[in-house]
Amino acid sequence: MAKKYYPRSISGKRKGIVLILSLAIVAILAAIVLEFNYTSRVELDIAGNFINVLKAECLAKSAINIAIFLLRKDEDLSVDSLDEEWAKQFPPLPISGGKVTLKITDENRKININQIKDKKEVKHQIERLLNLIGEEKNILKNAEKKIPYETIEQFAREKTPLLANYLTVFGKGKVNINTANKEVIKSLSPLIDEDLAQRIVNFREKHPFKDIVQLSPAYEYAKPEGLSGEIYRQINDFITVRSEVFLIQAVAQVNDTIKQIQAVVQRKGRVCKFLYYKVNNG
Repeated sequence: MAKKYYPRSISGKRKGIVLILSLAIVAILAAIVLEFNYTSRVELDIAGNFINVLKAECLAKSAINIAIFLLRKDEDLSVDSLDEEWAKQFPPLPISGGKVTLKITDENRKININQIKDKKEVKHQIERLLNLIGEEKNILKNAEKKIPYETIEQFAREKTPLLANYLTVFGKGKVNINTANKEVIKSLSPLIDEDLAQRIVNFREKHPFKDIVQLSPAYEYAKPEGLSGEIYRQINDFITVRSEVFLIQAVAQVNDTIKQIQAVVQRKGRVCKFLYYKVNNG
């Protein structure tokens, strides 16, 4: 049989096509490998982030439980002051590869905005308070029509960070004279000036009030100077020496993941009931 003969030019073209196909296959395989590597890394990152989120949320929830434990173990539930264990500043705690911060604030140190509809004097107190902190009284306009508020944010969204230090939507409307700041104390009566408010603060640091009658002029033992019968008459229905509603703020960070939990609990005896609970990403 005669041997077939292929021209050199045709054979060279076939070799070129094979080379091109080989390079194409290599390129496709390389792209697949790179895509697989990228997908694997993305999935690992997602898994890692999920673990960080879960861990941060668990740490924040643990901090909430610690706060409730501190509130329940309070030895004297009839009096609450700033020298109690729950009221102390908690430094950031490194825990399990992350860190947690915790803050407990009693809401009874604030004035309840929801009381302005039933108690006109509370409205006057809040007007005085707004004047003391440099806010306009007109933010109270139409406030009574929208009561009850569930959060301070509903009352004044853009001013919430400031007003949340002085106003609350929780509690029965009585201010704890042992924990209230000077601005709140001064707002309780137009007769309480800066000096008297400071004397009250200074006195309670060493001798927390056990009963509101200690602010009465008829009280014969040690008390802040300058408390008249008229002042006591004006404030005695609006003050207390104990707190029953507390704001708990817990922040947990694991690597770059942050979880925040804000809870409000009501303490009755040794039982704490959640009134508000919200989880936020940092």
